[in-house]
This record gives sequence, C-alpha cells and structure tokens, in this order.
Amino acid sequence: MPYGSILVAFDGSEFSKKALSRACRIAGLEGSKLTVLYVVPRYEEMVEFFMTGAIKSSLMKEAEKITKAACKLAMEMRVSAKALIEDGDAGLKIAETAVKGKNDLRIVELPVVLPQGMHLCF
Repeated sequence: MPYGSILVAFDGSEFSKKALSRACRIAGLEGSKLTVLYVVPRYEEMVEFFMTGAIKSSLMKEAEKITKAACKLAMEMRVSAKALIEDGDAGLKIAETAVKGKNDLRIVELPVVLPQGMHLCF
C-alpha cells in the first residue's frame, strides 16, 4: 500500500536527520507528500519563568532555521517538503498534526515517547 502523505518530526538532531533521510527515501519511491514538523517546546511549563516576546521570537527564528535546513536536506534527496512549526508538547503535537494532515506514515526520531496508537518506522 503506497503512502500518500508522510509526516516526519524534525529537531535538527542526528536522530531526526536519519528519520528525515528515511522519510525522503520512502517519499521518493512512493511519490508521497512529505511534511516536516518542528515543535517548539513550551519552556515556561518545564521551568518556572515568564516567556517574553523576545524569547518567543528567538525560538521561532530558531524553528524556522531548523525547518529550512530540513527542507534543504529533503531537496538534496530530490524530495519536496512542506515545513510546519507548532508549539507545545512534542508527542501531542505530532499526533494532532498527523490526524489533521491525514498522514499515512509518521516517522519520529528516537528517543521520543509516543502517544498511544502511534508506531515507529525503522
């Protein structure tokens, strides 16, 4: 069964680069649409501090830089990728994005705790 739409979580780590590489290979073979998702963590929930507009802006610029690098890596593998940036809990945002985008395949780098019902692709 071919995959029409693939979602890959990407944070710029070596694990996520491997996940993106696998997603690109599959997308290239299947002719799938590829979406790269970066989730900006909500640091104020992890550490008690107030997030200023400047901090949020800095985090968004970093997210844009990371997703741009992911799209460049995909293009180097001759695959077009759409970048999405969300903020919040990574596992939850991956699951929500996959449902909203009707992705047939979700590829997540390790180590990530996955919500119930999601599976890893090796």
